[in-house]
Amino acid sequence: MAAGIKDVLVSNQVVGRRQIEHLAKMAGQARVIVCVDDAGNVDALSEAAQKAGTTIECLVEMDVGAGRCGVEWGAPVTALAGKIAQSRGLK
Repeated sequence: MAAGIKDVLVSNQVVGRRQIEHLAKMAGQARVIVCVDDAGNVDALSEAAQKAGTTIECLVEMDVGAGRCGVEWGAPVTALAGKIAQSRGLK
């Protein structure tokens, strides 16, 4: 990637087809890690990564009490992590 950047962490969700496709293409040039808290977003990221022939790494964002974003602790975290693990193009 430009300027020798090897790792990119997006500490929020990436939404919108165009932005997700850009992220997936970037994953072909650098290690890309993105936070997710929604199963639909996981599906969109997986589709874009497969189309681009890349792999996007995902971190499950958990709600730590602020109530703004993230999934609740426990079963919702496990379910979303499982969905990521089973989605092609995601890690």
